[in-house]
Amino acid sequence: MGYMLLGRKSIFAVSFITFFLCFGISIVYFILFGKLCERIMDNILGYTGFWTSKMLFKVLLGVSLLPLVLKKELKEMKGASIILFSGIVIFMGVLFNDLFFLEWTKSQDGTPAHLSDKNYWTPSGKTGIVEAIANLLIAFMY
Repeated sequence: MGYMLLGRKSIFAVSFITFFLCFGISIVYFILFGKLCERIMDNILGYTGFWTSKMLFKVLLGVSLLPLVLKKELKEMKGASIILFSGIVIFMGVLFNDLFFLEWTKSQDGTPAHLSDKNYWTPSGKTGIVEAIANLLIAFMY
């Protein structure tokens, strides 16, 4: 419809908007991945330093994604498809474990807290690493 109304210019406009949005999503993805990995390593190692820095994990993600970006054919992406499916299965397993086997926090009146009451973005206590890994897998799915 845009091509019929505006002609050839609309193709360039739509392509530029799509490029701009995809670039922004990739930046958000790198920021989220860096923060989550920093939090996981901070919980595991117990200190902050080079091995818990956001920049280290952003660079590692960029280097590991470079071969996927340079693929020319879709059939070469079989490994990426397997990794994506494995990430979804692991995410579902972590969520199942979190929902059914970990202890829920109690509300002030003593009743079990609802799912919406639990803050998944700030890991705390013994389930901190589990929640951080769940958030990391969500980032991989996007």
